[in-house]
Amino acid sequence: MKPRLRLLIPLLLVFLALLGAVIYAGWQGCQEEVAGTRDTTAGPARAEAVGVHLWVTADFGQRLIFAAEVGVNAGDSVLEVMKRHLEVETAYGGGFVQGINGLASGYAAGRKQDWFYWVNGIMAPVGAAQYRPSEGDVIWWDYHEWEHTLFIPAVVGAYPQPFKDAGAVILYAPGFEEEAAAIKRGLTRLGVEGVSVRPLSEEGVAGRNAPAILLGPWLRLEADPLVGGLLKQEIRLGLYAKFAQGKIALLRPDGTVARELPSGGGVVLAVGSGAGDEEPLWLVTGADEAGVRRAARLLGSEPEALERSIGVAVAGSEAIPLPLLR
Repeated sequence: MKPRLRLLIPLLLVFLALLGAVIYAGWQGCQEEVAGTRDTTAGPARAEAVGVHLWVTADFGQRLIFAAEVGVNAGDSVLEVMKRHLEVETAYGGGFVQGINGLASGYAAGRKQDWFYWVNGIMAPVGAAQYRPSEGDVIWWDYHEWEHTLFIPAVVGAYPQPFKDAGAVILYAPGFEEEAAAIKRGLTRLGVEGVSVRPLSEEGVAGRNAPAILLGPWLRLEADPLVGGLLKQEIRLGLYAKFAQGKIALLRPDGTVARELPSGGGVVLAVGSGAGDEEPLWLVTGADEAGVRRAARLLGSEPEALERSIGVAVAGSEAIPLPLLR
């Protein structure tokens, strides 16, 4: 993507989010009108050829429903794979996932809740009936409210994806060369190839040609025009942390502050410009240098702490999945 276009993205996010909300609400209304045509039949059984990871969770990944490596036939859609392993309720001509294992789209405490899915940590740009998975894909469905966050373009919970498929660019702030090298070693151990390490710069962020990991203190990352614009949209884009009064505050789904990280605490967040953005930004950061280094260790040597999380905060030995639900 050209640098000039990248710099326009933050200015368009609010408009796109509002437009998307209108379109999505209208689409939901159409589906409710045809609810009587829901399809709950299972797909045909055929010889299974390749394997993918299929995860189903609720509450932003914090309640596990199903997780297994499952077989995929050549040409299968995500929907066909799901129907062989889960009870899937569809609507709108069979192309929209309305419910999984009895948990259906609806309202809870007056808030709309629906199913959303990511492939390799990136929100899928097409429906489950259209996407054809590849060997090793991580297909993650989550059921959550979306009153304040229309969509979450990127998540950290499929690590080492999306880097395993696309490579990675690690951009580090001054003083964090060793942490950047440790993250590269961690990615290499997990089978990621094509990892480059460079000093952090505006040109590097805007001109990247692969998913990027940005490593540095919050205020340094925020100073980048593209990153700063994205951080201003935190709740709209599923970034459940913000910097305030010298500390990092951890957020609930509605954007209210649940707690503050102590000194030495850090966060790992992922953000994209929209569904299907194949070059998301990962922010490995903290309010101070110790916090940045603590967050970097999650990618370098503690990858299990990221699994099935939208984002992760860390304080000492405690890994905290984001958003906070209480």
